[in-house]
Amino acid sequence: SAHPILTQLDLHELEGETRESSIGSFDKSLKTLWEYDVVSEEEVRAWQLDERAARYLRVQPADAQRFHERGRVFLEWLDRGEGDE
Repeated sequence: SAHPILTQLDLHELEGETRESSIGSFDKSLKTLWEYDVVSEEEVRAWQLDERAARYLRVQPADAQRFHERGRVFLEWLDRGEGDE
């Protein structure tokens, strides 16, 4: 199942540039969490498999979709084997 950190982030108060930056760098945030063993690949994949998982971030549906897309970018990076560096 998805790691609790991925279901308990509360990002609903993000606005403007902070919001855009947070969405745009979400894949990098996931990478950092993964590199420091805070979340496992399996936990991120479980979160990603749930099309509605980003709703736990407490953001607007359009932003939730964008976070979900950035999660896919992280997993594509892993699938290319770049996580083996």
